Amino acid sequence: MISFRPLPREQFETYLQRRSESYADECIRSGFWKAEGAIERAQNYIRTLLPLGTDTPNNQIVEIIESDQIVGVLWFVIHDQMGEPSIWVHHIEIYPEFRRRGYAKQALAKLEQVAKSNDIASIGLHVFAFNSEAQALYQSLGYSVPGINMIKRLRKITQG
Repeated sequence: MISFRPLPREQFETYLQRRSESYADECIRSGFWKAEGAIERAQNYIRTLLPLGTDTPNNQIVEIIESDQIVGVLWFVIHDQMGEPSIWVHHIEIYPEFRRRGYAKQALAKLEQVAKSNDIASIGLHVFAFNSEAQALYQSLGYSVPGINMIKRLRKITQG
């Protein structure tokens, strides 16, 4: 059974660096960004969402714990979505050595329990189109696709 523990304040910069690298990689892979400056762009974007780090109001970054081991991390924000309280999952990651053991499913189920106990109306998240495994997980948990963003590249993103 997993539990959540707030990310210690002193670990925020490490988290920011790791998340910036993975987000930059996802944006490059999806074709949104060129590689040059991507990590800095990701850091700047995340810092706009978390200007006070772990103390940013309505945001929670939690470690996902299983038997006293940190198996992953979850970042979400509670916000108003069309007049109703909602949770937006900015990031969920199960560390590579713990993947394929059901921890992401358990973490999202626990988040749903937290949401229900706080009268939250919905949970939303973004998943990149190339991440079919995550899409399958979210769909198996009852998440639906309310819309699709599409892009047509008019020129190739130059790398470097």
